[in-house]
Amino acid sequence: MRRPISLLFASVLILPMVALTSSASEAAADAGTSCARSAGAATFSPGLWKLQPPAQAELHELAQTINATGTITGCVGGGVTSGTLTAAFKVDDPANCNTLLSVDAALPPTTGTIAVSWDHGRSSTVAVTLKSVTGKPTQADIVGTVASTSDTFRGLHVAERINLTPEPGGCSTKNLQHVTYKEVTPLKIG
Repeated sequence: MRRPISLLFASVLILPMVALTSSASEAAADAGTSCARSAGAATFSPGLWKLQPPAQAELHELAQTINATGTITGCVGGGVTSGTLTAAFKVDDPANCNTLLSVDAALPPTTGTIAVSWDHGRSSTVAVTLKSVTGKPTQADIVGTVASTSDTFRGLHVAERINLTPEPGGCSTKNLQHVTYKEVTPLKIG
């Protein structure tokens, strides 16, 4: 009878240790990550009117929806090495190529959601804000927080600077509908 009691006693002592080890592993996996590269494409809908003389520019401003897809690679930390993303943004303040290039700090920031599917089978949903970079009209800072309902990186802050490259002739000779983007700074989640 002694052996079953000692086994029971041992299991009572070991179970909390297993639970603590499991929690520590999950916490380490959610400690954050830094990803060296991100790139993708975005579509503006209905599109930004091309550059126009100032007197006509305000006549051609429209609210925009931006949808993007991309990849994230070169990640270190958090148990991930890469991911794919989809994003949706709503630009309520009417805009065109003139306003895009003016980088007016008084304009309301653009907000949206980025959904990331990581290579380890988990996902993160991030509520983000796109902020213009003073003096760099083709760059934007992405800042936000991973949603509490995400599989991984819950509650952690997200930051990255990207550079947008318009489609050939976009803004200059035709309305802008498509851009590609690439990181300027690594994506940091932590």
